[in-house]
Amino acid sequence: MIPGGERIGFYADILFLIDFSMDFLTLTLAGRAMKKPLDKKRLLLGAAFGGLSGVILTAASPPRFAEIIAGILTAAVMTRIGYGRAGGIARLLWESVTVWGAGALLGGIVTFLMYLGTPVILPGEDRFPTALVLSALLSLVFSRFHRSRTPGRTAMLRFTAGGGSYEMPALCDSGCIAREPIGGLPVVLVKERAVPALAERVKAADPALRIRAVPLTGFGGERVLLGVIPEKLAVGGRETEAVVALDPGEGTFGGADAIVPE
Repeated sequence: MIPGGERIGFYADILFLIDFSMDFLTLTLAGRAMKKPLDKKRLLLGAAFGGLSGVILTAASPPRFAEIIAGILTAAVMTRIGYGRAGGIARLLWESVTVWGAGALLGGIVTFLMYLGTPVILPGEDRFPTALVLSALLSLVFSRFHRSRTPGRTAMLRFTAGGGSYEMPALCDSGCIAREPIGGLPVVLVKERAVPALAERVKAADPALRIRAVPLTGFGGERVLLGVIPEKLAVGGRETEAVVALDPGEGTFGGADAIVPE
């Protein structure tokens, strides 16, 4: 609806594809900026949710205030879907604001570029600015170049322990060779901040958990971490057996909150 009561129509499929493409690029760029390991399936699902939300909001035409609130909630859900567990409300809020800001910046840049260059006229008299076509090609080239320069690889880590389920991207590292001393199981390191509820249960010696002490030796010297033997654990979709050791330290494992043996 536009001023004067006149209705305007739009193509939902085209709008969805445009929003989906922009949201996928936004999630990717924001994730790179935050140095987060990215999972393509999650990014696609997050972008699909954003595209669907864009179509619904356009069709509903809510008041401006409601539209802003819906946009913030959409960014939060996209962030949760695209990056997995955030490790707490504060971190989810920070990542959502980053995604929202990246989307606003990207949208502003594209809008500016649409006013540059001679329009390309396609059959049917559809017009696409030359700068928009060039920016799409440059984005494709940049993503390919960035992928070729990104060290290491990541895989989705999923495990259940004591009735709780956890999921996060993990860095695969050939230098991660620690073993649990009793059963000889390989060790997966997970930052405590990524699983705060599990960390509290381990510290409280919850009898529902199979808790283990895991000695580690590294550049920081020798230390002993507390960990659990999960009921089920999968890396990159493949089920395996390992001990999940909880690391209270700051920083990340190459941008990830977990590290698994290569």
